[in-house]
Order: sequence, then C-alpha cells, then structure tokens
Amino acid sequence: METILKIAIVDDEQACLDQMSRLCSSFEKDFGYSAETILFGSAEAFLEAFEADSFDLVFMDIYMEGMDGVAAALEMRRLDIGCLLIFLTSSTEFMPDAFSCHA
Repeated sequence: METILKIAIVDDEQACLDQMSRLCSSFEKDFGYSAETILFGSAEAFLEAFEADSFDLVFMDIYMEGMDGVAAALEMRRLDIGCLLIFLTSSTEFMPDAFSCHA
C-alpha cells in the first residue's frame, strides 16, 4: 500500500498558496512521493479542519489577517505534537515564538 504524505499550506495570500502548492507538486514528481496538499486561506479555516494525525506536514505563514501563524501553531500543538511544522515568513522578528511551537 502506497503511503500518501498529507500536507497543509496555510497562508492568507493566494499567490503564496499557489507557489507552495507548485513546489509540493514538483517535490512529488521529482522524488516519487504521493502527496495530498490542502490549502487554507486563514489560520481559523485550518484549525477548523485540523485533527490530531490529520497532516504529516504543515507550512504556516506567520503574518496573516485574523489569527497569526504562531497562535494557530500553538493551538495545533495542543492536539498534535508530532506533525512537522515549517513557518513561512520573511521576518526574523517572531523566530523565538516559532521555537516555542517546535517548528
């Protein structure tokens, strides 16, 4: 049975969602992995769909309208400590907060 990598991409900018989705698709093709990529336009939408063990990997923007990525990641960690988390940001300002989320 083939293992499917479940990936969530959380960003409030459609261009960033599209770019990360293309990168994940390239990874699948280049390395022969099967992946299901689900896009979320807000932290709130992601948390509404999130359950423990529902994703293997989460790419999370830090700066978003409404709930920011750090707050969403802390909530995610309450339910699932094992999911891999990668923050997407152009700023180092929140780097210490990211470490508290086990990013």
